[in-house]
Amino acid sequence: MMIYFYEKRSETLYYYIEPRPSRSTVNIPFYCSRGYVVFVPDIVYKVGHSGESAYNCIVSGAKSMCQQFQFVDSTKMAIQGQSWGGYQTAYLVTRPNLFCAAGAGVRSAT
Repeated sequence: MMIYFYEKRSETLYYYIEPRPSRSTVNIPFYCSRGYVVFVPDIVYKVGHSGESAYNCIVSGAKSMCQQFQFVDSTKMAIQGQSWGGYQTAYLVTRPNLFCAAGAGVRSAT
């Protein structure tokens, strides 16, 4: 399972995203069409505790997905965050030993 996050994404649930490779973000339909489960949690922030807020939402959501869906392998979960989510990815890999891969992305100003 890939966990892709950036603040709140639920408002884009029904947006069309063209399935194609991407340089630094997770293209959800591209990965789903290749057999991955992509979990996109909303992050509810507590002022002054952005890393801990991301931790609480992402880790509890990942554990819940593993409990609800037996096909999700808890030993092969990856996280990816872009920009602000990249900072949170760097924070999350210092906490639980839960993720086997992590990507912290940022777009260059070109």
